[in-house]
Amino acid sequence: MNLSDLRDRLLNMFGVKEKPSDVPECVYGCPHSDFMVKGIITDDSGEKVCDAKVNAIVYPIGETPSSKNGWELGISNSNEDGQYEITSSEFFQGNVSLTAQKDGYTSSTTNFEVKEEDFKGGTGRWDHGECTINKDMVLKKEK
Repeated sequence: MNLSDLRDRLLNMFGVKEKPSDVPECVYGCPHSDFMVKGIITDDSGEKVCDAKVNAIVYPIGETPSSKNGWELGISNSNEDGQYEITSSEFFQGNVSLTAQKDGYTSSTTNFEVKEEDFKGGTGRWDHGECTINKDMVLKKEK
């Protein structure tokens, strides 16, 4: 039995036969979404870089990477076509710091903000829909 059924039974005990229109439906859960950041890693000559490690760190709204209050969203390695993809079912809003690195190259970091309006679809309750961010990155060969 879910909480809505329990509430209806309790109301019936007190003579209320139908749920009043101003009583919200009881829904419990954790906010979630389908979030993805993806892109292509190339070097400074335009060649695709395979096996580059890409790490995404999320910082709450108002926080920046200098605050050190972030959490790891995910890690990916670029494939033979330089493509990487980091996915998460966690709903969040805030700043994302994305870093790509590989031995023999200077690491590259880009920062971007994720807002609630970036998520499309969903029910508007616990399901916040989908958000896909495309971020290509360039690694410079070390000399």
